[in-house]
Amino acid sequence: MSSTVRGFVHDDATAHFSRLARQFLNERFPNKWIGRGESINWSTRSTDLNPLDLYLFGAHLKSLVNDAPVNDVEEPRYRIQECCSASSNNT
Repeated sequence: MSSTVRGFVHDDATAHFSRLARQFLNERFPNKWIGRGESINWSTRSTDLNPLDLYLFGAHLKSLVNDAPVNDVEEPRYRIQECCSASSNNT
């Protein structure tokens, strides 16, 4: 089974809006990527996105993961997994 990448949607993080990142996306996905100020414009925090995603990743999960300083690069991943597991158990 093969799959073909038809486009790309990025999350408008500052790093993803750098000139280098946009140049890569323009070369790899010409006129087929969605982001701030490009051929397919998509505003930051668009209401077209699933409201649950905006809540979970934009506010709730972010606040839980960032509530204390991290000690290494793996810790945020573990915090995200713990928060998602706790959320699953509470539903």
